[in-house]
Amino acid sequence: MTLSMKVLAKNNRMEKIMKTESALIREYGRDSARKIMQRIAELKNAENLYEVANLRYTGLHLLSQDRKGQWALKLNANRRMTITAYETQEGDELSGNEYLKSIKTVIIEELCIDYH
Repeated sequence: MTLSMKVLAKNNRMEKIMKTESALIREYGRDSARKIMQRIAELKNAENLYEVANLRYTGLHLLSQDRKGQWALKLNANRRMTITAYETQEGDELSGNEYLKSIKTVIIEELCIDYH
């Protein structure tokens, strides 16, 4: 049996928006809402962040500068969903693919941002 990743929201407001399609559509529009729901489902259905990284179309990439420690998932040409890893105790000792495989819980920081 494969365990799914746990996906958390950074706050109660975001958690409330993430719960229903209608709330996502009201907040971000139909197209963005569909992509957000797709990315959340991909996160939840993966065993760890390594599996998500291997879904090339998600465009998972590590951010830097003022967003250091966050990851981004592509929603469309300019919009991204940002997440942080809920650190495991061994996370500091691992690197690369082993680190990604250790991430089994993520926190969604922002659902639909254009930081370009």
